[in-house]
Amino acid sequence: MGSIPLELGYNSSLQDIDFSYNLLNGSVPASVWNLCDNNKLVSFRVHGNLLSGSIPKLGLPNASCANLIVLDFGRNLFTRVVPDFITGFTGLKEFDVSESKLFGLVPEGLSRLELEKLNLSYNNLSGVLPNFGGSRFGVVVCIDVCAFKHLMKMMMVICSGFC
Repeated sequence: MGSIPLELGYNSSLQDIDFSYNLLNGSVPASVWNLCDNNKLVSFRVHGNLLSGSIPKLGLPNASCANLIVLDFGRNLFTRVVPDFITGFTGLKEFDVSESKLFGLVPEGLSRLELEKLNLSYNNLSGVLPNFGGSRFGVVVCIDVCAFKHLMKMMMVICSGFC
């Protein structure tokens, strides 16, 4: 057990970060987005840990992780909404927040990204699912929508070739 150090975001040479399945706890420091400043960060994975709180906000309002291709916060203990700022990561191809206890609406802007894999499964998401236009991405769209006390719970996976 341990946490992600604040100093991680001040290492300008990091391009690919994978802390998956390490029993990390605490929150993800907002300083990780500093790695986007020089457009070097291409992959950030923290899948399968005990991270909690919210997915950290970008430090600067016009900041963008233009070269970020993979963002995986799946299977953690986040308890907030899917943040809208993710829709500004225009190079994103894979986004996973599955099994993360997230709630609220799926940001409409996710449908404008050219995602190849989107995993929002096993959360407490509600509302109307944005139109992802499955054939536009050249991928199979898998959706299981269940009604639960007048709310819609969505389990959705957009994946390459299988459901």
